[in-house]
Amino acid sequence: LQVVSSAAGQGITITGNKTFNNWNWPNAVIFAATVITTIGYGNIAPKTSSGRVFCIFYGLFGVPLCLTWISALGKFFSGRAKHLGQFLTKRGVSLRKAQFTCTAIFVIWGVLVHLVMPPFVFMVTEGWSYIEGLYFSFVTISTIGFGDLVAGKSLRQPPNLSPLSIVFLV
Repeated sequence: LQVVSSAAGQGITITGNKTFNNWNWPNAVIFAATVITTIGYGNIAPKTSSGRVFCIFYGLFGVPLCLTWISALGKFFSGRAKHLGQFLTKRGVSLRKAQFTCTAIFVIWGVLVHLVMPPFVFMVTEGWSYIEGLYFSFVTISTIGFGDLVAGKSLRQPPNLSPLSIVFLV
C-alpha cells in the first residue's frame, strides 16, 4: 500500500498506463492559493528539499500578505455597507432597518459568490455534481480542507475555457 500510495503521489495510476503531471499551471495556482490561505489540501506538495524550503519562504511572506488582502477586502466592503446605510437613512429608512438591509445584502452576496455559483464552475471543469461542488466550496471557504475533493486532481480533462468564457459562466 505504501508503494502504491507513493506512486499515486508521483502521478502514476494503478488502473492503467496513464500518468499525469501534478505540477501543471492550474494545480500550481491551486497549490499557491492553498499555501497562502492555509487550507493545504495536501494533494500536491513539494518533494525536494529546495522545493520545501521555497514553500516555507513563500508561506512566510504569502500568508501575511493574504491576511492583509483579506483585511483590505473587509474594509472595502464595510465602506460600501456604510455608504449604503447612509443612503438608506437619508431616504427615510430607520437605522435598524438600514443595518439589517445592508447585512442581508452582503450575506446574500457572499453566499451567492462563494457557495451557490462556484459549484457550477466545478460541474463544468471537474465533472462534479452540484452537491460535490457545494461541499467543496464550503470546505474550502471554511478552511477545513479535508482533501477528499480537490479541484484539478481528477484525470478528466476539463474543457478548454478561455478567461472570457469563465467570466460568462460565473
